[in-house]
Amino acid sequence: MRSIWMKLSLALALLGAVPPALAAGFDCAKANGAAEQKICADPGLSALDSQMTQVFEQTRAQAGSRADALVRDQHNWLRERDEAMASGYPAPYQDRIKYLQHVFDAPPTDTPLLAAIVKHLANRSSVALLQRYSDMNQVMGGDGSVFKMATEQMFDPTKPQPFDIGPLVKVADQMAGQDGVDVEDMRLSRLDDLHFGALYLWTGTARCMDVVFFGWHDRAIKFINAPEVFDHDCGMSGGPLVEFQGHAYAMQLDDLSVVSTDIMVQQWNGGGWSSFNRVHVRYDYSTLPQHMRCALTDCSGLTAQVSKVFVRYLQNFDASGLVGHVPADVQAQFEAERKLALKDIGVWNLPWGNTPKRFYYGMDGFDGASVFFPVHWQGEWLLGRIGHASMGWHTSDDWLLGIWRRDGHTYAPVLGMVAEAQRTSFLLATWDHPYAN
Repeated sequence: MRSIWMKLSLALALLGAVPPALAAGFDCAKANGAAEQKICADPGLSALDSQMTQVFEQTRAQAGSRADALVRDQHNWLRERDEAMASGYPAPYQDRIKYLQHVFDAPPTDTPLLAAIVKHLANRSSVALLQRYSDMNQVMGGDGSVFKMATEQMFDPTKPQPFDIGPLVKVADQMAGQDGVDVEDMRLSRLDDLHFGALYLWTGTARCMDVVFFGWHDRAIKFINAPEVFDHDCGMSGGPLVEFQGHAYAMQLDDLSVVSTDIMVQQWNGGGWSSFNRVHVRYDYSTLPQHMRCALTDCSGLTAQVSKVFVRYLQNFDASGLVGHVPADVQAQFEAERKLALKDIGVWNLPWGNTPKRFYYGMDGFDGASVFFPVHWQGEWLLGRIGHASMGWHTSDDWLLGIWRRDGHTYAPVLGMVAEAQRTSFLLATWDHPYAN
């Protein structure tokens, strides 16, 4: 079994070693995959693809020692583009063009914290895929090597604090009443050396943050308006305060993708907040199998077959290419099975579920863009499904693959596989988010 996973890992690694097929260089008569075929069939997309490729070539000519990182990033983006188009989303060419035009801009002089974080990331040999804010802060230098993280604790009105707790309790009661939660669900973030703090609460599935900032002198609290960075508080992660070079900073992360992190900061200067600054960090990554369960006595043959299907799909995200020739009667049966499966909650989740990977937090369901495919194994046709892991509308970069056998009126699981996407290294950073308005 181990040798099969090693072969699959090698195949997936080789996917990342193939030079990108740049638009100005590919012949539409030899279009590879559904995305390139759509580009060739659409004059507007063809023009954008051509423009993007021209800008890429101009940027690569200026890249110097960072040329390899730029090529890797372009290769990754082309895969992202192909997947978006396969899922019915528009290809984000304008965003990519803007990114390529500014990727080697010098950092603004008023972003010393962001510049220090980027330098720290660039000097790391690898960047672990870490979703918890405290862990990601450590990756960025929050262990004190770059900045100091605020002291974080659950808010306990009975616990002594270095300031008068009364005004904060009143604000906490108001916030709790608005959100229908208990005060004890809130967190307190403190920079004791700077006499600066924040009280905050994450609410809803969108992880929106309610937060109030305050400073204190002797024991008297003075509340402070929230900075602009918290106009972007949904989908973010983490406690809001860090210390850098003797100054308090409000910092938020958008770290929802294995491909990138947005880091947003504003400095408190004693009388107000500085201008809003943001850096968009791009990473290289790999997708490797981490977990598999099988109901067969001998799973080696089916695992090898499914592994080939998985590699093939990640090459071009073309569902029609997942299997070879399927007889017409089997195709009709497959379509009927697919419709039935869409009504069966068991086939919306990874077979057996409860994967042991800490990343998931319940993400053992297939996303809405996942696809079904027929699997021919030892004289029978099984039902396969491949897609990103998800929980509700939260979607992961990891992949799930499941196979079921129709057993009476239910689907019996045969095989379930998780392929985890992991960051491997820092690539590039831009000093303006390419998707910003």
